[in-house]
Amino acid sequence: MEGLAYALGVLVLATLALVVMLANAGKGSNLLAMFNGADGRPSSSKFQFFLWTAVAIYAYIAVFFARLFLGHHEPLPDIPGSLLLAMGFSAIPLVTAKALTVQYNDTGKFAKTTAAQPNAPATTWAAIVQDDNGFVDLTKVQMIAWTFIAVAVYVGRTVALIHAGFLPSGAVPTLTDIDPALMVLSGLSQGTYLGKKLVTTTMPQVLTVSPSSGVPPVAVTLAGSGFGATQNAGGGLVTVNGKTNQAIVPTLWSETSITFPLPPLPPKSVVRFGVVVGGQQSNQVKFTVQ
Repeated sequence: MEGLAYALGVLVLATLALVVMLANAGKGSNLLAMFNGADGRPSSSKFQFFLWTAVAIYAYIAVFFARLFLGHHEPLPDIPGSLLLAMGFSAIPLVTAKALTVQYNDTGKFAKTTAAQPNAPATTWAAIVQDDNGFVDLTKVQMIAWTFIAVAVYVGRTVALIHAGFLPSGAVPTLTDIDPALMVLSGLSQGTYLGKKLVTTTMPQVLTVSPSSGVPPVAVTLAGSGFGATQNAGGGLVTVNGKTNQAIVPTLWSETSITFPLPPLPPKSVVRFGVVVGGQQSNQVKFTVQ
């Protein structure tokens, strides 16, 4: 009966996951699509919120049926305050991150690339701990790591309590509290993640390059945001493979577009164009020199 209680908890979670996947079929029927944000890439805040939601559901179902199999038909006692706090804490990054993204996009402070755009980072599980440019984001790593640890410890304690209930003279299984130290560490990591969101507002973003290939001196246009109204306003420079290239002399420079003739570059090579404005470096987009 003990194993059946665990199995029923897993069954409920699997059923809910299937329902969400079917409801999200238009955006991708795989499991990863459940965590996608508005940009089509997996969202870290959605992922950690889902983990805590899944753990709370699993613990409740497993404990409920374990008590039932042991002959205790009364309702479960009140849900521990620490579990409610964890659910609330996990929702804060989700809601706040969404609000910040919408505000920054609407005010033009930040342009969030989408997975459908050219040169966008791949939409894999790695995106959970990467920024919008495909680089590892340490604030996301910290938040997800402590979330995993707290979830693993909580599930372990829940399983231990259920197992103890089936032993001779065992106590009645009930929902357990979350380790206060893990609550603090998880909360701090979520605060760090949101803090980075608050200061990431003016970084230049390159969304597309047109054309995506050509031979010198073809005119190349970088489209995006945060370039500055003029090149001199922010000391703007175009970079090649992360380094400034004095041979690139833009003929057009605006807040959302930069055009320049392609300088002499090794033929049959792939380079990455980026922009530096006010000391801040943008993401990079690929261009093929024919």
